Amino acid sequence: MPASQAPVSLPDSTPLHRLIARTRRLLRGSWVATGLGIALGLAVGALAILAVLDLFVPLEPISLPLVNVIVPLDPILRCVALFLIVVPAGLAFLQGVVRPLFRRLGPTLVARRIESHLPGIHNRLVSAIDLERADPATKPSPVFLRRLLTEALERVKGFRPTRILDYASLRRAALAAGVAALLAVGAWSLFSDRLPTAIARIFNPFADIPPASGVAYAVEPGTSDMLRNEDITFTARVEQGHADALRLELYGTRGSRKSHPLKKDKNDPAIFRFVVDGSSLGKGFEDGFRYRVYGGRTWSRQQAITLVDRPVIAGVSTQVVRLKNGIVERVTIELGLHDKVAETYEVRAGLTAGDTLLVGAAQGISAGSSVRISEPTDIKKTSR
Repeated sequence: MPASQAPVSLPDSTPLHRLIARTRRLLRGSWVATGLGIALGLAVGALAILAVLDLFVPLEPISLPLVNVIVPLDPILRCVALFLIVVPAGLAFLQGVVRPLFRRLGPTLVARRIESHLPGIHNRLVSAIDLERADPATKPSPVFLRRLLTEALERVKGFRPTRILDYASLRRAALAAGVAALLAVGAWSLFSDRLPTAIARIFNPFADIPPASGVAYAVEPGTSDMLRNEDITFTARVEQGHADALRLELYGTRGSRKSHPLKKDKNDPAIFRFVVDGSSLGKGFEDGFRYRVYGGRTWSRQQAITLVDRPVIAGVSTQVVRLKNGIVERVTIELGLHDKVAETYEVRAGLTAGDTLLVGAAQGISAGSSVRISEPTDIKKTSR
């Protein structure tokens, strides 16, 4: 009776799996580091360059001559700058960071990368990993598998997983991040007082944020209602920096635009003024306008003036107490125009020029009473 053969013992393959796991972590980490360096380099470098460009290239709105349309170039440039910062860096982040993080790196794929750096291994590592996990029905003989694992273990001895890293890509990513950091530090050291405003303008392209040129001024009357037939005085006071000349721009409807140079005050060179007749602005300015003050490579925030008519109160009646020939009498009068600025009313009927009215506590005197005036404290003369 033949003697039974002893089962063939396979060598421990734990070092192979440990090598593959470590190589997988290093490979994924190097990809993420490369992508992150490139993404940060693109974002920080573009932000530094475009923020400095925003400080020195303010673009005022232009009017298209044939269609009477005012084109705001400043927000368009800021949108382009935001696009150039976010889109390239975002694509680099998705491709170089997000995709490697979720990319599946199976043992066979990692084994192939290891074999590409081991000359003469002839697919032994890949075959050993695949056959060890194969279905028992398709597994080769234990003798063949033992030989394959033994040769694979011998070949990978002393192999350093860092050999598979793409050091050239890592150096390029580090260089990109370093150059971007130098640009950012240089820009901040030169323009630390103005750079935050430029960055805010880029990341809020439609916000009304004037360029930070080192010149700032306060503008009056701000946003308000003005009487249509009265003069409007515009005043700009330079509060920071120096401006040789300032310009007032009025924007009406349908592309209407008017420009007026502000005149420097003779007594205070920091104050500039200009007076506009609201009734003579012409077409497009009938109901009001928007305006800005330009100068010193910047401009003021946009303000608005609404032109209003003096309100007329027609047919409104009230009673007053009149003293005529020493007798108190109550008279009904009709009111007309109310001037809110001067705080006066027009009397259309019921009084004549020179009538004496009683005001204050004297209004409580009964009608028909005889009164002699000794002091003019509660007496007011009226005129039409």
